[in-house]
Amino acid sequence: MAAVFLKDLRSELRTPSAISTLGMFVLTTTVLVSLTVVTTGPGLDMNALDGAALKEAVRTGARIYFPGQTLVRAQLLSAFFWIILYFGALTGIPRVFTKEEEQHTAVLLRLVARPSAIFAGKLIFNVILLELVAAAVTPIYLLLLQPVIARPFDFGAHIFVGTASISGTATLIGAMVSRSGNRGYLAVILGLGPLLPVLVAGINGTAAAMQGTGGNYVLGLVSYLGMMTALSALLFEKVWRD
Repeated sequence: MAAVFLKDLRSELRTPSAISTLGMFVLTTTVLVSLTVVTTGPGLDMNALDGAALKEAVRTGARIYFPGQTLVRAQLLSAFFWIILYFGALTGIPRVFTKEEEQHTAVLLRLVARPSAIFAGKLIFNVILLELVAAAVTPIYLLLLQPVIARPFDFGAHIFVGTASISGTATLIGAMVSRSGNRGYLAVILGLGPLLPVLVAGINGTAAAMQGTGGNYVLGLVSYLGMMTALSALLFEKVWRD
């Protein structure tokens, strides 16, 4: 396990294909979203009065909107973050296995290492890789899109656990598509089903952390991470040997 992890780390430091692919996709998409999508205005960062207060404001000609992030804006910004991270992960993480095929080292790796050790080493590498990318892009996301975050600790916890959950599933998917000609498209398609619960929990959890209302989805993400990691480990030997 440690040998596989160190091999991938040294290979990535020499030719950073996975981190450059993942990082540039996430960074450019975040910047593009911030420049093109409207996230301010009535109903977004301005709440409307309701009930008797709204009637009184209309009668007197007073303002009917007051500053404050709405739940709609929190959910919108949260969805942007997780969709960007999802596509970035399933674009970059398969490169860890693709590189083995391109450099013709996959056959040797199959001969000298147990599938469980290969899976564990690459899983640890992918988790660290995606966590680093998420840690780097989150400040840029906060700076450009300027969400209001009522519970910063919960916000960070959902990102940390959700990112690890994406990495665990994407590791198996990367092995499945590594020898395919259309690996990029296949990874995104195959990953949607298994990762849909992660995306839904991540979006709802970070949106709730922004607003300071609603539930905490960290425990659910941790449970799903454990389940999917165990399932991926069981399936990996079959995928890797075939």
